Parts: sequence; structure tokens; C-alpha cells
Amino acid sequence: MTISLVAWPTLAVACGVFALALTVVVRAARRGTRLLALRTALWAAVATSGLALAVHASGLVPLDIPRWFYAIAVLPFLGPALAVAGGRALRVPGKALAVACLPLGLVVSVAVVNQHYQYWPTLAALLGKDHSDPLLDASTALRLAHADPVSDPFGTSTHIAGSTGRGRLVDISIPGTISGFHARTARVWLPPGFLTDPDRPRPVIELIGGTPSWTSDWTRSARLDTIADQVAAAHGGEAPVLVMVDANGTAFGDTECVGRAESYLTTDVPAFMEAHFSVPAARGAWAIAGYSEGGTCAVTLALRHPDRFAAFADLAGDSHPDVGGHRRTVRALFGGSEAAFAEHDPVALLAHGSYPELAGWFASGRSDGSPRRATARLADEARSTGMTVQEFSCTGGHDFGFVTKAVAQALPWLNDQLHVPPLLSDNAGASASHEAAASTA
Repeated sequence: MTISLVAWPTLAVACGVFALALTVVVRAARRGTRLLALRTALWAAVATSGLALAVHASGLVPLDIPRWFYAIAVLPFLGPALAVAGGRALRVPGKALAVACLPLGLVVSVAVVNQHYQYWPTLAALLGKDHSDPLLDASTALRLAHADPVSDPFGTSTHIAGSTGRGRLVDISIPGTISGFHARTARVWLPPGFLTDPDRPRPVIELIGGTPSWTSDWTRSARLDTIADQVAAAHGGEAPVLVMVDANGTAFGDTECVGRAESYLTTDVPAFMEAHFSVPAARGAWAIAGYSEGGTCAVTLALRHPDRFAAFADLAGDSHPDVGGHRRTVRALFGGSEAAFAEHDPVALLAHGSYPELAGWFASGRSDGSPRRATARLADEARSTGMTVQEFSCTGGHDFGFVTKAVAQALPWLNDQLHVPPLLSDNAGASASHEAAASTA
């Protein structure tokens, strides 16, 4: 289950099997068939073009995908195209193998795209293992949050000094009570300490994905729960609560976190977490982070709501909100208002604001052209506002291999930027001492 799906040997094996099958079909089809290559290419191109038009018309695939993906899309159709072009030269076994090349080609295409984005890093991830630990059900998590300290329901963590127990994940719906935004289920990571001391105030970090995305991407593809466990282990079982939120409403949506989505992320999510998971309302305890579209969102929301967030992390975001060019973005998201766009443009916000109490972390892969330039530009401009700025660069492009490396560095840094107000900490400690004294008595 831990077999890597992004390692080059895995991709080489898939390509080798596909190439062998095609070679056998070509040799069988050459007998008595002229212009086989031309006819095959023609049929494959027709099928691929039809599929591309249908997919783009549906809006399911972003317009900014790498252009070489179109060449990869031809692969599944080569076998069926050979079956048609080969005509009578192919007997039944040859035609059957040619048709079988369709799923083989599809596997190779998906493997190549997956190698590019590293969305399913392992076989376990592909088969639906998108987290390292058993999930808590929502009712159990809320019961723990509102009850007296109890033992870990899975029996794997005893919260004592130096505990290195693992945290727990829970998928839970956070309603858009104020915003009216209809979000998909959020995923929350609770540190080990929460399982035995749920009333203790803890910092919280909101995490926003890109498009397309699911909230489970953070644990499936970026190992966020494993990384968070490591942070907690280094701090006696304590770490910020992580809430992986939906900012788009659908897998392929793209709100750029404006409008109702902005209200949801800055009002509804904090209100829910404060009410149910004992996180403080104070800005010093709140951070926001995101990847790709979510990176743009993190910067924008932190700059627009410095009274809510003390820190942010931008992982390969853009320098402006973008849903397909400036004109389309202004029209689709801001009703044609350039002024409204400027109010949500990080570059404009940094140019006209001062943020000495805000901390920003900017990261990009060295092969990720546009986002790499965007994060570098925003980092430079953020410094000029008095902001505390940290930059990070590593190998990789716009993929989850980069995200995993970046999160491993960003999470400890964000943890260092956050703090629970002393009054809350003192109250928590006094409450614990009182309970201990009462128990002794």
C-alpha cells in the first residue's frame, strides 16, 4: 500500500506495458495495410479533439492546464484508432488487444498527470486511504469538546507531559449561518492534547485548497496529519487546531475567496470553531494558509482582516485574484467593478497599507514559473509594509510534492507566530489546578 505512484520506475513500468501492447497491434496491423500511421493518427486526433471540446464545454478542467496534457490525452485513443485503421488486417485477437489499449492508455495518461501533480503519492492514497489515522465521527468530536476530559476513544494517546500520541481527524459540516455560503464538509485535525484536555484554549489555522480540490487533499496528498503529529510531538502533544475548509462550494468552483466565501471564512468558520472547539477569538491565536488559489486567498484575507489573523502562509498563490484573465475576473467576481477588484488585490493592499503586526510566509517550487514570481514579488512588497516575512523555496513545481515539503516548514513557523492570550492561558491553568485540588480533596 505504500508503493509510490509518483516514482519514475512506476511510471516506466506502466509506459512499458502500454508500448509493448501497441507494438504487438502495430505489427499485426501492418500486414496488407497502407498508411497505417497516418490513418491511426487521424482517428486518434479526431477522438481526442471531440473529448477535449466536451470536457472544456463542461468546465470541469481548468483552462490553465499545461499544454502538453493534450498530447497525453491522445494515448488512450491510439489502440482503438489502430483497430479502425488496421481494418481487415487485424483479426479478432489483434482487435481485442487494440481495444484493451484504451484502458492501458488511460492508466498511462493518469499516471503521467499524477506524476506531474503528485495527487495520489501512494497506492494507498489511490485506493482511498486519505489519512493516517481512524477518523473521529463528528458527534464524538463535539461530545469531547463539550464534555469533561476523557481518555482517547481509540486508546492510543494518554495526555501526559512529553506525550507523543497522535492527533485525530474529524469531518464536520460548518454552516454558513451568517454568510449564506454553502460549503462542503470541512476536515479538522485535533492535537493529541485535545483528547484529554478539550477545554484548554489552543490556536487555530485555517487551510484553503486550490481548484479543483477537496478538503481531504491536505491529508491524502500533503500528509498534513502526519506533519501535524510531528509538530505536536515536539511540543508535548500540543499544536494548533487545523481546520481544512472549503472555499469554493464545489470541487471545480473558484470563488477566489470573495463575496459570501470571504464572509464564510472570516465569520462563520471562526464562530463555529470558537463555539465548539475552545479556540480563542483573539487574533493572536488565528492564522490562515493555502495552496494555489488558497494561497492567494490566504494573503488577501489576512491583509483585509488583520484584526482576525495574526499570520498567514501563501503556498504558490497568485499575486491577484484570477479566474481566467483580468477582465473576466473583474466581471465574474466583482460585477465589473475595478474598485472592488483593487480592494481584494494583494498588490494594491500592500501598496497602500501598513502591516507591522502581521507575519507572512511565502513559498513556491523552483519550477513553478508564475507562482514563483508572484510569491517573490509579494514577499518583497510585504517587507516594505513592516510585516515579518519568511520565504521558502524548494524543488518541485505546482504539485503536492512541493506542498508536502512546504507544509512541513510552514506549520512549525505558523505555530511559533501564534499564542493564546495570557488571560485565557491563566484561566485554563487555574481551572486545571482547581479541578486537581478538588479531586485530591
